[in-house]
Amino acid sequence: GFINLVEQRTSISPDDLSNDARGSHTTASVSGDLTRRLGEKWYGLLGASYIVRNHNYWTRLRIMHDLEAQRSVGFEYVMMGGPNYSISQTGVVWSGLNVGPAKAAFKGGMRQVSGESTTAYAGVELSASF
Repeated sequence: GFINLVEQRTSISPDDLSNDARGSHTTASVSGDLTRRLGEKWYGLLGASYIVRNHNYWTRLRIMHDLEAQRSVGFEYVMMGGPNYSISQTGVVWSGLNVGPAKAAFKGGMRQVSGESTTAYAGVELSASF
């Protein structure tokens, strides 16, 4: 696990003077991750983060299947939110593509924001060891 200092800069449109999230704030966050083998070719990844000042959280569970050449494919479920919102995402992930010194993961699926229609999401994650 980790304890971090986080600098947040949030602008809200239309502006809401009563929203604690607006403006710049430095706060602490607590985060951690766990990886476990679930069989010869399967593994699970669990990650979570909590930002203290505004009580926001983020969690992700991935169930992945090993392919060749350190690549994997699988499913993810993400929940994030705080006192004023909640979001859940369900999708697929393909990871392990080399991009220079980094590894890339491509993800996409469906996102549900509380009180709104379900929408699609897509993203690219880059990671590197140092």
